[in-house]
Amino acid sequence: MLTKKILFASLLSASGLITKAQSSTTVNDFRKTPSFQVALQPDAKPAAFRLVVENPEKKNLKLTISHSDIGVLVDTVINSKEYQSRYTFDEAVDGRYKVTVENGKEKFSKDFELSTVTVRTMKLD
Repeated sequence: MLTKKILFASLLSASGLITKAQSSTTVNDFRKTPSFQVALQPDAKPAAFRLVVENPEKKNLKLTISHSDIGVLVDTVINSKEYQSRYTFDEAVDGRYKVTVENGKEKFSKDFELSTVTVRTMKLD
């Protein structure tokens, strides 16, 4: 279990922790500044992360966290200036997950993998 937590923490921290939403909207061939920012931060608990969303324009943002086989696990709308939440994966099944925040024109997406590593040892007395 400890190895699982260490592996998850290293995967999460190895990925880019602070990423801006990528804009798909163009005006006169110049990219607009993203209207929201998303940060995935490691939590003190290894199988958890904090999600921080800055939404200064208070637009409706759709947050989803999904598993590649199971489907959508979290589906909520954010319309506040700042959103912070902690997500734990202690009891979650292994596999590929995706965190997505979007407003229709702009989209932030981050993939991560949760896997269990079992270490067997033998001690002979």
